[in-house]
Amino acid sequence: MTSISCDIHVSSLRHFKGDVILPPKKTYTLVIGYPLSKPYKKQINTGKDGMGLGGLLVEIGKAYNEVYAKDD
Repeated sequence: MTSISCDIHVSSLRHFKGDVILPPKKTYTLVIGYPLSKPYKKQINTGKDGMGLGGLLVEIGKAYNEVYAKDD
């Protein structure tokens, strides 16, 4: 398993140029810390073509949905 730190605040994305490209066929652990008291961890796979920023944001959105669904 590979680790990567991608600490980008959503408010900073409007100034972000380019794309984050995660290599194909890799597994990463997405760790969400805000606004949680205990970090939430989820495995994400980059697929055969790798993953760009758009795909990463989709995975982050899914993870937040899972966090809030468990909170109910």
